[in-house]
Amino acid sequence: MTPLRQHELVYLLSSPDPALNKRGLQRICDAIEAGYKVDLRRDPQVLTLIGFLKSSEDPAVRLWLSKLIGLLRDPAWWPWLAARLGKETRPENVTWSYGALSAISGTFSAREALEAVGHDSARPVFELASDYFRTTRPVDPTLLKVAMDADEPLTHQWLGMRHGRTPAAVPLAVMRELTTSDDELVVEYSLWAAHRDPHANLTHVRIDPTDFEMLPPNVRRWYTRLLVRDPGNHLPYLDIVKSAMNDANPLVREGVALGFANTPMPRLLADDVAAWIDREPDDVVRLALERVVLRHRRWKPFRQHAALVDRAWVARSESSTRSPAKILQTPRTRLTRKGPTLDAIPIIDSDSTEHVYALGVDTVGFSKRTDAEQYTIFRDLLDALHHDENVSSQFATDLCVLPTGDGFFVCLRQPANRLTPLLLALSLARTFESLRTYQLRFGVHAGPAMWITMRGGSVQVISSALNWTARVMGAAGEGQVMISDSFYRDIAYPARDRLAGVTFAREDGHATKHGEPLGVWSVRAAQVQQDD
Repeated sequence: MTPLRQHELVYLLSSPDPALNKRGLQRICDAIEAGYKVDLRRDPQVLTLIGFLKSSEDPAVRLWLSKLIGLLRDPAWWPWLAARLGKETRPENVTWSYGALSAISGTFSAREALEAVGHDSARPVFELASDYFRTTRPVDPTLLKVAMDADEPLTHQWLGMRHGRTPAAVPLAVMRELTTSDDELVVEYSLWAAHRDPHANLTHVRIDPTDFEMLPPNVRRWYTRLLVRDPGNHLPYLDIVKSAMNDANPLVREGVALGFANTPMPRLLADDVAAWIDREPDDVVRLALERVVLRHRRWKPFRQHAALVDRAWVARSESSTRSPAKILQTPRTRLTRKGPTLDAIPIIDSDSTEHVYALGVDTVGFSKRTDAEQYTIFRDLLDALHHDENVSSQFATDLCVLPTGDGFFVCLRQPANRLTPLLLALSLARTFESLRTYQLRFGVHAGPAMWITMRGGSVQVISSALNWTARVMGAAGEGQVMISDSFYRDIAYPARDRLAGVTFAREDGHATKHGEPLGVWSVRAAQVQQDD
């Protein structure tokens, strides 16, 4: 996600437009679900503005407020949530209020409050909602079957929401089946869930791309988000991307804009997007486009727009456009008479579980070199990272570099980065092969990890996936790029159309030092089509 700014929240939450209020709540929810630690009490202004939204007449605003409360698990909101169970006329809002109550006070108290106003807490939809904030365990198979058999679209929507929150909770095959539903909201939520799943792509939805224009606007929106999330889709489906950019419905236009705010955009669209910004009439869509501009501000067509966006935000708020949201517990430094300094002993500031895409690099024969040579190699490696577009285009919040002296590990989160470690390895291999007298070796793997932000700003990654990356790297020879069997199967092979000139060869006979079989593939590249 693009960085969350305090001035942005104040503008969105204080707007008289409910659509902007909803976007403000969504931005905070997205930050929490991306792993940020949020404390509303750190910013009384933002907390007060959120409090005013309790009486919003817009049901979508109240729904997202319920979701935010559930994510925060703040008991101060219990009376408002309990009242919503009897006052909300929109069934989906009732389920979200119930889910948030279950997160705050447990299912027993939530059930009492629900049944006190005449609802049946045993209904599958309420069982699914009650665990949304409370557990990452898979949905009970019996409940899953009952929910799928239920003739109730809202229950099917909640299956999508459970998968979107925790992909392991509901099988991806269920999402694929639900995209054939006659109910457009069920299809929308299933597409949203697939968009949230790092392993899902267009093959996991049963929608013919040629039918795009005939889909309802909310479905077109999330189909576009899923399509744009994978840069490999941008050129083969450029007709759909441009159709979404020019769609008559602002929901669809905002969808593609938000997609490009979180995913590298092909350069050939830069002029089209710049022209789109100039003519876009909808305020909500323009806000999404401003995030696209700030992500790609180095590109020539966006430089003038970026300056205008910066000035616009200054006009909207007294805060600097560079100020992070106060509600985020961002890394801090200690002040001394000599200025800011990092804590000598690292302190964990926040953590989250992420799916991480990792590259390991080390120097062959590093220990045999002099200290001066080792320092030169270390400096060269870091300089190469700084100047490689695969790294320089990343948000700092999605990138972790762990130097090891003779090399480094590069870890990335966000599904759009799943090919980046491989592209980076091939890029560095070409650079160092032609310009250096020493040889590197590369290993690529992916898997779940703990993403830990330390006080002071540094990031650490702890994971068996990182250990396995090192083992894959250890199997490589001089100048060789190796990828794990699972990385080849789940990521590289499905994206082979994007890897023009790249060949993969299975290498047998490798094992870890403990004797475990090590499935690896050697990668060679004549030419790679990287994202512009």
